[in-house]
Amino acid sequence: MSAQVCGLTSVMPGNLPLPEAESFGHYRPVRRIGQGATSVVFEGRREDAEFTQRVAIKVVLDSRPSSLSAWETRILARLEHPNIARLLDAGATRSGVRFLVTEFVDGTPCTGYANAARLDEQERLRLFLQICDAVQYANSSLVIHCDLKPANVLVSSNGTVKLLDFGIARLLSEAASDGQTRALFYSPNYASPEQMLGRPLGVATDVYSLGALLAELVSGQPHQGQSEAVPAAAADREGEGPAELPLRGDLARIARKALRTNPSLRYATVADLAADVRRYLEGRPVEARPLSRSYRLWKFVGRNRTAVLAGMLAVSALMATTAFALRQRALAQERFAQVRALANSVLFEVHDEIAKLPGSLAARHVLVNRSVEYLDALAKGAGSDDGIQLEAARGFMRLADVEGVGNEPSLGRSSQALAQLERADGLVKAVIGRHPRNQDALRARYEVLEALATVYSLRADPKAVPVTEELLKAAEALAAARPADARAREERAMAIAKLANTYTQSATHWKIGVEWWQRAVAEWRKLANEQPDSLVRKRELARSCQYLAGALLRAVRREEARIVAQEAYRRHKELAAVDDEEIDHMLATDVGLLANLAAQLKRFDEAVPLFQEQLRIREGIVARDPNNTNAVMGVAGTLDRIGLSLVRTKRPEEGLTYLQRSLATQRTVLAKDPENILVNREMLYVLTDLTEVSQVLNRRDQMCRHAKEAGVIIQGPISRARETPTDAAKKALVRKALAACGAQP
Repeated sequence: MSAQVCGLTSVMPGNLPLPEAESFGHYRPVRRIGQGATSVVFEGRREDAEFTQRVAIKVVLDSRPSSLSAWETRILARLEHPNIARLLDAGATRSGVRFLVTEFVDGTPCTGYANAARLDEQERLRLFLQICDAVQYANSSLVIHCDLKPANVLVSSNGTVKLLDFGIARLLSEAASDGQTRALFYSPNYASPEQMLGRPLGVATDVYSLGALLAELVSGQPHQGQSEAVPAAAADREGEGPAELPLRGDLARIARKALRTNPSLRYATVADLAADVRRYLEGRPVEARPLSRSYRLWKFVGRNRTAVLAGMLAVSALMATTAFALRQRALAQERFAQVRALANSVLFEVHDEIAKLPGSLAARHVLVNRSVEYLDALAKGAGSDDGIQLEAARGFMRLADVEGVGNEPSLGRSSQALAQLERADGLVKAVIGRHPRNQDALRARYEVLEALATVYSLRADPKAVPVTEELLKAAEALAAARPADARAREERAMAIAKLANTYTQSATHWKIGVEWWQRAVAEWRKLANEQPDSLVRKRELARSCQYLAGALLRAVRREEARIVAQEAYRRHKELAAVDDEEIDHMLATDVGLLANLAAQLKRFDEAVPLFQEQLRIREGIVARDPNNTNAVMGVAGTLDRIGLSLVRTKRPEEGLTYLQRSLATQRTVLAKDPENILVNREMLYVLTDLTEVSQVLNRRDQMCRHAKEAGVIIQGPISRARETPTDAAKKALVRKALAACGAQP
């Protein structure tokens, strides 16, 4: 195993004057371990009254003001990441020689490590993802590395990656406008065309080098890149990248996209490249390959063989039958009815059975989407057939549920859900326009309004309140038309609860939210008492108690909130023993309410174990279905609450770990649904908490970075939502931090 450190290059010049006898502050050189064109590197040691530490000392031989040390000092000082070698000190000797002191990395170049350890493809890709994580962090800190190659990526004996040598790294703000890109300092086999041509650099420069590193790391063969600058015309054309790579299939496509000569055709960010590698590892379609239907289906089946076997058989029969029916319409009336029945069977019966399987969201989405396509085709072919139109509308509503409506398990994509609901609404309105008293259409209209109210509320859309008020009117009309209909009475109670939730979230009506939730609880309590064996009524009563507790907590009516939250938890525990429906997420919310109550009362020692219990439940839900974005968001929120509670108990370093995990998770969720108010609120909370703990730990750069990102969130969709007392406190802290950082609030 070889020891390598920041700044060591492969160039070995002649007899350069080496300052071994110099003093480097508290550090003393032990032995010379490398020499490059502009620097020499020593293994060093700090030995003083405080502690002993093994370090690397990089001494810059270039005495010009623009020497590499000045760059490296600026850049490394702003980077703090477990996979990036840490800068410990910097300065100049008495004779004016500049030096840097970094942590000593005892490791092996990543390619040598992978080959020596005989890592398989998956293990090499996981190693590559560690590298991407470090580079993406640097890029997000507005730094590009510019010299990514195996010698600058070491792996320790325990498999931890360390990214080295920011000697020619550039600040994005400067590299983007500076045509002088230090063309003399690059590694030809890994350097991008724009780097060789002396053009302005950007994130795409690191993406290119990572593509070369990916090809070499996975194949085990040295990458043969350009030995000299490619012609400018070649760098600008829209090519596919290198034709010959020692990779195959989707992995070759990923590397080829990263290695395109034209920067605009590569992955936009290192995170996008890493995401495609993760898709490959998970057996999902990669973005580097044209997403044909056959390719998506092939990938899907590879991931979900058992879960979707029955469903796929049904869909295959449906496809064949539908194709025949549409071609032979004049002779296929009977077949038309069969297709219609089969589509509804797949959409509801088969789907509902698959929904019981853990991790089935992706399978459900394929089934529902395909079934809706056929129902929609039948609806268009049937003209003004009310029954077909309403079946298609309900299909779009089911698809919206899977995309992301409310807190139920979903893919967390409210924009797509809203589009499906609006299509359903159009179909239902058309039927009501023709037949205003059609009870099936009026009920379908109620169902569409209920889902629309939920999505509008999640997105803080001004339409939320009028749509929910219209929903209650529709429910009351259905109940009045059928006074003995138990379902109509339940729908009326659900509409009251929905309106209570909308008022609670509204920026203008929130003050009456508690009153309406109390009304909803009273309605469901009455219905549950009438039918004590009804699981639906028990479930909705428990849910309404939970939401009432949350509204009371936001209204700072803590004792009332505690009593109602305990009732909700008790009722959900009772249901867990007899109810087939997944209610773990409801139990997690109940525990979280009690934990938040303890935190508000500053009983953090009581809050932490409650939050950890909530985390255990939520992580179990995600383990069963990683595609459940709502559950992932819940995990992120709980990590944030644990982190902040630990900070409050004077354990800031421990709390910081939880907060950083929360932020990483929140970013993935926000990328899927940027208009979701709940997601934006959680993102604001964790960024604010990170700002606070960075201030406690005297890490000003971190504090300012998190505060600026939180400032962007404040200006986004959350600005349209009703501001809770917690929101106001978080925003005030962000503005104070921004002022301290010299930034505009």
